[in-house]
Amino acid sequence: GECTHVLDWTLSPKFGEAEVGEVIIFKGDKIRFVHSSDDGLAHDLYKMAGENSLETCDFGGSDRLAGVGEVSIGHDVSFDEAGVYRFACSIGCNVAALAPEQQDNSFCHCAIGQTLTVQVKDSTDGLRCHDHAQERHDHAADSFAPPASSPLVCPEGTENARATNNPAYQAMNENECSEQCASAIAVSFMPGVELGSCIDLGFVSNPQTYTVRPDGSPGDIEVRVTSNADAETMVADDEEERESTCHCHSYEEIVCPEYETEADTLYEEHIEEINEFCQGILDGTEQDCPYKCFQPMEVLHLHYLECSSRPIDPMYVSVNDTNKCHIAAAAPEGVSADECPAVDLTSLSTAKPAPSDTVEKEDSSLPTGFVIGISLAGTIVGLSVMCGLVALCFFKCRKPANQYEGGEKDGEKDVSSSEGSTAHFGESSELP
Repeated sequence: GECTHVLDWTLSPKFGEAEVGEVIIFKGDKIRFVHSSDDGLAHDLYKMAGENSLETCDFGGSDRLAGVGEVSIGHDVSFDEAGVYRFACSIGCNVAALAPEQQDNSFCHCAIGQTLTVQVKDSTDGLRCHDHAQERHDHAADSFAPPASSPLVCPEGTENARATNNPAYQAMNENECSEQCASAIAVSFMPGVELGSCIDLGFVSNPQTYTVRPDGSPGDIEVRVTSNADAETMVADDEEERESTCHCHSYEEIVCPEYETEADTLYEEHIEEINEFCQGILDGTEQDCPYKCFQPMEVLHLHYLECSSRPIDPMYVSVNDTNKCHIAAAAPEGVSADECPAVDLTSLSTAKPAPSDTVEKEDSSLPTGFVIGISLAGTIVGLSVMCGLVALCFFKCRKPANQYEGGEKDGEKDVSSSEGSTAHFGESSELP
């Protein structure tokens, strides 16, 4: 909660460059309805009485929240209770009509599509919370580096420059100071940076070196961060900071690839959304991550952590690396450590290759020698059977040597001379 979402309140409402008709936010959030587009039109703002009122653009019983002038400079609507809220513009609509069928809505902004449905969730509804603080310390006093004894040694043409309580240079709070080497001219263009060493201000504890690239910087900058607190205090502060990083994301159940069916399209839909709506973050045309970019990004963030078998999409990695679209809600009070587990984000920084389509199966084949033996045995048995059949045919099926077709031989009668339909073989005469 406590986020302010800026909505361009036009005929086609937009968060950034993404057109929206329905959004999901959390208790404590605000939406700023502002007519920032130069479309030559005027717009007001009504909170509609219900779903049917929105569908029919019937403004009877609805509440007028802001006029044209208020919308032109921006009107904030706070959402302190969970529920569904509906908004529309009444310009061009016959608001005073007794019934919707009596209205002349030929250019009614509501009928054209200038509406918004807002679903407000409780901060614990549909959320998954976790902690992935990038810890700098080992949470033990003896693990901190020895104090810095002198300023950084800077190359010729550069000077020591410092920044305190400036996260852009890795000085994350008022007890930290970031030091670098830069030319005086360059320092004049660095917000929050001044000439001088952190040592001069008493920041000497636990020196750590980081590489940063602040917004607008043409390249990476190496900085040394030191603290003005003693080791014991830093341990306590570090633990407190780590505990405060528990946060929550909007959760949608997406099945892992090994269980997907043709009906499971939610993952691909979110990939299409980040490809369409996150491009401005990558090319620098947008500095604030639009709703239709960060909403699928946080859902995918949880899915990738939950489903290690899913190859991480390269577009997700590129957007995630900008560190502009990791939007989250603060964890509700009283969330326990079990409800906010620490997660490792290392796996999300690189796109994993898609798994091979070839599944390595267990080798169930028989030993080669065994197969050869079985084959030879089968061949021998086959030949034996064949020889048996040939022999049987030879001894049982051939004509006796003393019988010949076409006449008598040794007292045998010709078969063809027998009467009747049945062949009768004559009895052989006795040999003299």
